[in-house]
Amino acid sequence: MFRCTVMALLLIACSSVGAMEMRRPMNTQWLAYHFDGNAFRPGSGAKGATVHLKDGYLPSFEAVGGKETKLPEGKGAIAGICYLQTAGGKLKQGDTYMPLQNVLVEIIGASWRQTVKTTPSGFFVAVPPPGDYEVRLPGATGKIGVERGKTSLLAVRGGKRMVD
Repeated sequence: MFRCTVMALLLIACSSVGAMEMRRPMNTQWLAYHFDGNAFRPGSGAKGATVHLKDGYLPSFEAVGGKETKLPEGKGAIAGICYLQTAGGKLKQGDTYMPLQNVLVEIIGASWRQTVKTTPSGFFVAVPPPGDYEVRLPGATGKIGVERGKTSLLAVRGGKRMVD
């Protein structure tokens, strides 16, 4: 009888630990993503167009190790770059681009709207509630979904090259 009780308690303890692990955020460490002229890719970029992400925290465009700011309760984030492609086109991708500096970016959802300005590196950040959003800037539009406590990445190519 004693042996059955101990086994039952061990089984309950193991299942409780497993349930706690499942609730833990997936991304508990800072991860770097760089923009390569076409899309965001894992790792740091040589050109410095790198964003650092950690679930539950505002994205950082600077080296990790500074001030970590938590996302407001119930919100997610959009981190993006607005750029003009300077080589390639629809048929052939190029890796050279020019960041669109100080451009107003409008982010529109069903019941939330905000306008933000890009940095000199072309980056922008918004902190909306979860949902689907349209991101607009002059000459370009993008769509993105946002989850609670997570950052979604978006690259928006502005303008249009003559060869496209």
